Amino acid sequence: MTETPTRWSKRGRGFAAAAALLLVVAAAWAAERQIAAGDASGDGPAPSVYRVAVTRDGELLRTFAVAELEALPAVSLTAEGKSQQGPTLLSVLEAAGVGRDFSEIEITGMGLRDGGRLLLTAAQVDESVVLDFAERGTVKLVSPELSWRERVRDVVEIAVR
Repeated sequence: MTETPTRWSKRGRGFAAAAALLLVVAAAWAAERQIAAGDASGDGPAPSVYRVAVTRDGELLRTFAVAELEALPAVSLTAEGKSQQGPTLLSVLEAAGVGRDFSEIEITGMGLRDGGRLLLTAAQVDESVVLDFAERGTVKLVSPELSWRERVRDVVEIAVR
């Protein structure tokens, strides 16, 4: 004798589908957290290999590890209601030998969580533009003059022109 599907079996399948969806969402969340934490898989910015490069016209001037950025004088400021702390972009440029000799700067991030790119003119770069230290071992470019959407997270290059 063939049994017809009961109401419970349809409901059971619905619960199973919902549980499977929940597992997929949880796995995606866990993978994103590993990337944000710099998992050793190479998918994220592992603190031991993360560097910020300063270039001029494609030529590498200097790279900075987070520890080297932490050794530079730090400032604290508030941007979008949040406390930010780190070296000013100007102090990083000074340490790279650039000083204020530039007309514009392009900041490039990994692009994992934002557009990953911002162009600033020399007039926009002042003591309020900061490389803030992120909890995941990277830096982000912030300023009270920039909207939260304009900030660049996980900065990997500062291109000077």
